[in-house]
Amino acid sequence: PGYRPHDGAIAEAELAWNPTGLTTLRLLGTRSMEDAAQAGVAGYTYSSGKLAWDHELRRDVLANASIGWRQAEYLQGGTQSGETAGLGLTWLFNRSARISATYDWAGVHGSGPSGTATGYNRDLALVMLRLGL
Repeated sequence: PGYRPHDGAIAEAELAWNPTGLTTLRLLGTRSMEDAAQAGVAGYTYSSGKLAWDHELRRDVLANASIGWRQAEYLQGGTQSGETAGLGLTWLFNRSARISATYDWAGVHGSGPSGTATGYNRDLALVMLRLGL
């Protein structure tokens, strides 16, 4: 009884295009609703979109890049939005081993019901060695 009911459309879509046998472009979009997990926490409506590019530079070297956007609208007021961008390169040694280097950036901006604005940026660089059996 402390929260007003909410309804709306939810959807998820992905469109993929292969301009060459070595390149894939994907456009992803989603809209969903999340209910409050506990008392005192507001639910929200979440929308996001992403454009991703994958390319096989050589048989054993893969490159990828992406940009994205997301927004959450909270039931009790306030919003949070953000942008993302990423780059990656993967070298396949053999069927069981690969090394990847990635860089991801995210910017998040928000405002509460009282109009207070907050935000931050995050940079994340990783080098991963994956070994399989």
